[in-house]
Amino acid sequence: IGFSAALLERLKEDEANLARVRGELEAATRENRPRVLPHPKVIEGFLSELLALLESDQDRARALLKRFMPPLVLMPLEGGAFKITGGFDLDATLETEDLRVRASSSRRDRD
Repeated sequence: IGFSAALLERLKEDEANLARVRGELEAATRENRPRVLPHPKVIEGFLSELLALLESDQDRARALLKRFMPPLVLMPLEGGAFKITGGFDLDATLETEDLRVRASSSRRDRD
C-alpha cells in the first residue's frame, strides 16, 4: 500500500503544525510557571558554595557565573564611585575605596 503525493504532502504539513503547536505549548507552560524562590537557607548555601569556589577555582567560578548570570556593567560616577547595573537586576553603587579594600583583601587571601 502506497501513499499518494497529496496525502504525503498533507501529512508533512500536519506534522509541522503539530511540532509548532507543541513548541508554543511548551513555551507557554514555561512562562506561566510560578516563580518560586528557594528557602533563604538554600540561597545562603548556594552563595557560600560560590564564594568557596571563587577562592579555590576562579576559572570554574567564572564559567559558572557566565552560564547562570547576565553580565554586569560598571559605569564610573563622580567622586570615584561606580554604578553597577545588569546581572540579576540589582542596582548598586560602590565607592572606589570599597573596591580597593575588596580587591586587596582578595589578593591577600590568594597569596
